[in-house]
Amino acid sequence: MNRNTIVRQSWAIILSLICFSFINPATTLKKINIQGYPQGATYQQTYYTADSMVTQKETDKVLTHLDTSVSLYLPTSSICKFNRSVRGIYIDLTFQTLVKNALKINKETYGLIDITLKPLVDTWGFGVKRTGSFPDSKKMKALLNYLGSARVWLEGSFLHILRPGVQFDLIGIAQGYAADLLARLLEKHHIYNYVTEQGAELRIKGNKPNGDPFNIGIEAIDGNDISPLLLRKIIAPGDGAVTTLGNYCKF
Repeated sequence: MNRNTIVRQSWAIILSLICFSFINPATTLKKINIQGYPQGATYQQTYYTADSMVTQKETDKVLTHLDTSVSLYLPTSSICKFNRSVRGIYIDLTFQTLVKNALKINKETYGLIDITLKPLVDTWGFGVKRTGSFPDSKKMKALLNYLGSARVWLEGSFLHILRPGVQFDLIGIAQGYAADLLARLLEKHHIYNYVTEQGAELRIKGNKPNGDPFNIGIEAIDGNDISPLLLRKIIAPGDGAVTTLGNYCKF
């Protein structure tokens, strides 16, 4: 083989590689959708990849671990054990992470966000179990003795409570954390175009293969209880996080 032939073949290989690099990614990526039902709410993740690199089993494993730590729907979870405790319990790293962040948010919001509100949430029927009646002022006043983040403190891995009856409800932060964990799982597999959702808490990154952003529908009633307009608005938040969770379905 002479030198000219080698040069021609080399250029042919280079040109073929250049052409290959300009193939439309939309023709090489496929849409993967995974759904499930942990923590009393649905989860869903949608991502684009050349191959399915994150499976339902991997996703469920991440969320099952979270459930065993802080799900109020699982009686054997760490948070349920804590809520039944007299002085507190030793808690795992996941529980510790959420408690530390929740107490930090509580401080930054001057007590407006409070994870000790479970007795109040349960009394009004917004917890795991429904209630058949509303509390009177006497019962509400009695519940105040169990509310407030000053009644709990974390010392190492031991979560203390000031008195029996102080209980946690981490739903306001746990589902958002679940969306973060799903996003972390995808990026661990080098997937950077996705939407993860857990109970209307969403993490978003990247775009669809054609360059369009991920659109999120905001659902709400419009004053017409007979025939409500489900989607009031469609947003494209871009990279980041958003929650679309509302209370209109709690009635």
